[in-house]
Order: sequence, then C-alpha cells, then structure tokens
Amino acid sequence: MPVDAPTSGDLADAGEGAPPGPCTDLRQTLAPRVSAGFANVDQTCQRDEECVLTRTDSACYASCESVIASRSGARAARAAVVQDIASLCNEFDSQHCETPSLVCVTGYPVLVCNGTCTNVSTLSCDDLQARTPARVITVVNDASRTCSQDEDCALARADIRCVPSCGNYQSVARGALEGLERSIAETERLYCGSAESRGCPAQPPLPCARPLETPQATCNAGQCDITYVPLL
Repeated sequence: MPVDAPTSGDLADAGEGAPPGPCTDLRQTLAPRVSAGFANVDQTCQRDEECVLTRTDSACYASCESVIASRSGARAARAAVVQDIASLCNEFDSQHCETPSLVCVTGYPVLVCNGTCTNVSTLSCDDLQARTPARVITVVNDASRTCSQDEDCALARADIRCVPSCGNYQSVARGALEGLERSIAETERLYCGSAESRGCPAQPPLPCARPLETPQATCNAGQCDITYVPLL
C-alpha cells in the first residue's frame, strides 16, 4: 500500500493535531470520483493486443490502482475522468496542493481477449482449449503474404504442442517469417504453459496419415501460397 507524506499545502493549513486541510479533503473527494470513472471501463475486444492494464491515476490524482481494459476503453475512461475532475483539480492547484509521487508495486498479469479482456489465469480449461487455436489463426493472419516471386515467400510451421495437428504449414512473406515464428512461440508459451500449469487435460493426437506430398512456398497472384508436390 503506497504511503504519501503530507504536502506543503496540508502542512500550511494544519498544525499538529489539527483537522485535515483542504488538500486532504480534495484528495478524499477525488478518490471515489476517479474510482467510479474507471469502474465500468470498456473491456470488449477481438484481439489480445487490444487489452491493457491501465493505472487509474488521472490529472491531479495519484493512484496505484490498476484495472483491465481495452485500449480504446482506457483512453475513453481517462478522458472522461479528467473532464469530470477538472474543477477539483483547479481547486487543487489554487490551494497549492502537491500530487504525491507514489512508488507502486504491482504485477503484470497476462491479458487475453475472450470476448472481453481478462487475465489468462481466469480462463477455464475449456476456454483455453477454444482460445488457443483461435490465437494461432490470428497471428498467422497477421503475417504479410505480399510477394512478386516465389523467392519472396517462406514456409512456416504454425504447430504448437497443445493443439493437435497433422502439420500446420503456412506460406508467408520471407520478411514476415521471423516475426511469425516469435508470435507462435509466444502463443505456445502463454497458452499451452497456462493450460499445463493448471493441469488441464491434453487433447488426444489426431490420426494423421503418412504424408504423400511435401509443401512448398510459392507466389500466386501477388500472395504467398502453398503448392504441394508429390513425394518421390
């Protein structure tokens, strides 16, 4: 719990044993107004990247409290709170109150989008089982496929250990390959790691037949594609 020392404004109008001064009163008025402004912050999302953990400190009000929100929701809530407390902050300034510098100790939860932004630790095993392949599809679709010749394309494996697959090959722009591989590895670490750490049951492997073709990355009408060549 952060502790702030009395400010010059409070020391000026309150001697030892005296009732709190106007600066303390203003902080006590600001606290519930700011908290209420973030209480119903929008958390709707379509992608993990839209989710943030945002501090509720605003304008003249200092706080270590954080809330989960969508990026757009956080911006909207902050703007509304700043407007709502503008007159209080003007009074805060006129009283020469000081906003304390807080040293906040907080964790950084892993946030994911499950229709709304949430901590990955709140997802059930069934939620994780549904969200993980959807996340793989998202990071694959984010990768550029623009090309002008076959050499512009590269083959990527989008398999992760907790999603059964018979070989999830993707053809992407060569310049996008490294980023895609990092995103796939991060998805496996976060989603598979979370499922395994809480003991979620593993999905059974698929009955994969012996491959008769091998995939090759090719450029087709300006977009990287996959051509399957029969095995010799």
